[in-house]
Amino acid sequence: MKALFLCSANPSHDKGTAVNIVMAALLEAARENHRVYWICAQPAGPRDHELENAWTEMGIERVGDWTSETRTLPTARPWSTLMALRHAFFPKEGDDYPRFRNPREIAKRIDILNVDRIVFFWDTIFEQVLPYLKNRSTIYYAARPTYAAPLARINTETAGTLRQKLRRYLGRRILAHRRDRHLRLAATASKIANICAVDAKMYCETGISCDYMPNTWPDNFGDDWREKRQREESSRPYIGILGNISGVENTGNVFGMRYLAERILPLLEDEIGDQNWRIRITGGGVLADDLTAAFTHPRIDITGFVDDLDEEILANSIFLLLNNAGPYSGGYTRVIYAMSSGACLIAHRRLAESMLEVVHGHNALLGECAEEIAALVGKA
Repeated sequence: MKALFLCSANPSHDKGTAVNIVMAALLEAARENHRVYWICAQPAGPRDHELENAWTEMGIERVGDWTSETRTLPTARPWSTLMALRHAFFPKEGDDYPRFRNPREIAKRIDILNVDRIVFFWDTIFEQVLPYLKNRSTIYYAARPTYAAPLARINTETAGTLRQKLRRYLGRRILAHRRDRHLRLAATASKIANICAVDAKMYCETGISCDYMPNTWPDNFGDDWREKRQREESSRPYIGILGNISGVENTGNVFGMRYLAERILPLLEDEIGDQNWRIRITGGGVLADDLTAAFTHPRIDITGFVDDLDEEILANSIFLLLNNAGPYSGGYTRVIYAMSSGACLIAHRRLAESMLEVVHGHNALLGECAEEIAALVGKA
């Protein structure tokens, strides 16, 4: 059978972020039973030409990059302001950006490839062609909808000027329309599954049958992970607690780090005592001003982007993931990554609502409130 994957990521085992790595793992897994093809548009991450060349010989073939067929949202004033007003009050089906100039034509180009299965990987602009592929078997392997993160940010903003309040009002209207369009498109897929159980439930509640599909991640550490962990942990003269992985500007990470700074950090001195411990905040990007101030603390190390994340996670005994303690729930590949490294995963109980495979006392330690979570860190 022939399977076509549509994505906005260049697959790679070691270049880029989670979307690139998961895409690579998925294509290689599909190769076991299919002849695999893939097409990109607006791809994230650099191309891994060495991997692509090896894949061609294995039967995994890149058949196009259709970025030139897309357009992005105009940002120059006054057009950006006028467009925002129009999107808020007079929405159209083609309001999402980036978008294809002609989704119907893109669907025709996909159709002539004559494949047996078409897989839409995570949330990409390719969902715009779903309604035009009615006679094909389409599988939407979805991640968090694109409206979820900006809506969570807007909903946590409160005070402000009249202009800021108006901006939030328009933002909520625009994102509500985006949600409606996304659901209409998703409903046209033959099958849909989501890597976040909260979102899978949301689809079902809106009348779209959706399964929860646990995320995937390659095992970077192998059978000798214990020896690797012991070696890396002993290389640092303190108990390491990893307080963030990946971009420090990402929505879930911002909420998680704020919970760490405001609720957990003040409790840890009493829970851990006078042992030599440090919290490591890793990830590229620029920390929010309030977090920069809060993390000016003798127990906090802000590292920025780290070149070797495997080494970093092995050197820290605890991975403290607090993203789901805030107003933005999600499922995270880093959970599986941390588990495979042997790190002790400590998180808020709401993580188990997003990732059903996370079980307190089995593969994670989960707390209901800041006091419980801090106590778990102390015991670990």
